[in-house]
Amino acid sequence: MLLGTPLEEHVEVRGERSVVDLGQVGTSVRFSQEFLEQLPAPGRFYQDTLKLAPGVNDNDGDGNPNVHGSGPATSAPRSPA
Repeated sequence: MLLGTPLEEHVEVRGERSVVDLGQVGTSVRFSQEFLEQLPAPGRFYQDTLKLAPGVNDNDGDGNPNVHGSGPATSAPRSPA
């Protein structure tokens, strides 16, 4: 490197705006076949795979996952036994 030699560098950044449709609201998750085949899920039950998606859980462990709290209300009155 020679002293006194000016260095030049040019950076060009290009971008594009993506269109957001404010009328469409939703969440989705897609699992590829390859991903599903490589899961260490015992028995390959679809319920176990569903629990990997955001917002899906099985709080009571009964094997029936709930999506964003769509399960039965936990504060519902119980019938006498």
